[in-house]
Amino acid sequence: MVQLLQSKPKIILFLSLPGAGKGTQSAFLVEKYNFQYISIGSILREKAKSDKSIAQIQKEGKLVSDDRIRQLLKDELMKIGRAQNVLIDGYPRNNQQLKYLLEIQKELQLPEFLLIYLKADPKILLKRLEKRLICPKCKNIPDSNSKSYREKLCQKCKVRLIKRLDDDPKIVRKRISEDLIRQKPILKYFAAKNQLVYINGNQSITATSNELIKKLNDYNQKSE
Repeated sequence: MVQLLQSKPKIILFLSLPGAGKGTQSAFLVEKYNFQYISIGSILREKAKSDKSIAQIQKEGKLVSDDRIRQLLKDELMKIGRAQNVLIDGYPRNNQQLKYLLEIQKELQLPEFLLIYLKADPKILLKRLEKRLICPKCKNIPDSNSKSYREKLCQKCKVRLIKRLDDDPKIVRKRISEDLIRQKPILKYFAAKNQLVYINGNQSITATSNELIKKLNDYNQKSE
């Protein structure tokens, strides 16, 4: 496994289409290199347990308002502080969220951003999501070749695996179509600032992780 070089604190933004493996690679960075982790999706899914309006929005494949997410994100960043490497999973998703993110950066005097985009073929993603299962307790998504997946039982929590509501094929197709449109200006913005790294999400998990660390190291060397 390639080692991650040390660099000044930064905030990594991690985006992809649904099913590209963003959550898996985010967990890899958090576990191996001690990134502070903020998942907009996880925060919203947790909120949905007690907030029926959010639960209904997710069931319909729609998005929670940008204003609401802005405050949730700001609250999380304030808890973490400025001197940490932070990974934000699934944000920003549109131009308004990008505007809010830049406002928060200024308000909290945050370090520079780096956008990592895990790029994968939509057809491959649809096939992946048809099979995807998740542990409702620890939120782990087991590999389809794992014992947990074969037995439909999380080996850690001893809880039955389930399908996420937003993994319904109709919802996924809608999300992919909308995300492709929404993400274009965000990618363009960070590319213009030389703060964008593309990772091939069609590869195996290990190959993707190795490419991720290599390109992060390359970026760190150039930005020093």
